[in-house]
Amino acid sequence: AFAKIYRTAFEEQVLIPNGINPNIKIFDDAAALLETTVREEKILPSGETMSYREYNKGQPHKLVFLPGFGGDDTMTSVLAVLPQFQDHHIISVNPIGWYGSTMNTPLYSHEENADEVMELLKLIGVDQAMAMGYSTGGGIAFYLAQKYPNVITTAFLAHSIPLNGLRYVDLTGEVLDVESFDDVESMLDSFYPNDQDSLYDFIKTYFSSNPDGFPPKDHAINLYGAESSIN
Repeated sequence: AFAKIYRTAFEEQVLIPNGINPNIKIFDDAAALLETTVREEKILPSGETMSYREYNKGQPHKLVFLPGFGGDDTMTSVLAVLPQFQDHHIISVNPIGWYGSTMNTPLYSHEENADEVMELLKLIGVDQAMAMGYSTGGGIAFYLAQKYPNVITTAFLAHSIPLNGLRYVDLTGEVLDVESFDDVESMLDSFYPNDQDSLYDFIKTYFSSNPDGFPPKDHAINLYGAESSIN
């Protein structure tokens, strides 16, 4: 049911019904929300600092959101302003190594990062919540639900990374395993052209069923995303 709400929200609210242009008002509302929503942080027992942002505080349904790598808590503002989520208290967490959080000691698994996120949830008094993870955040959301079922009642993985290793099909049709950083570079070289403008167009097409459904590059909402990407 939650997955249906999420999909319907974006298809009917964020994207104009003609499937070509984004609903700019949604992004206007999200940018305005970010201006009044302060990013907070806590020092965890491990000594790491984890940052987060809370939207719609006081609402009855708690939702812990884990953004994808390269994203941060600001992307959740678009979700928070949608009518379908007005009754959700959204805690958008920047896991260890994400923008706004430290990683003084390297972590080597999403399971370890899930443990750190749970320490944050304890510190801010989250007793029960749903978890939603996007892309890399999906792996963390999975382990949160697996290891802490008394706290995380439901996990929703949106465009999540695979949990049992990564494979891809290259341009020749060969199925290849990704087992090292060199393999990652080979995979990216296979998919992404060197030209940055072409890369931008490719990403728009790949990550959206509506390639033109993005706010203008100079929209206020993009200032937040650009900051996290650069850092």
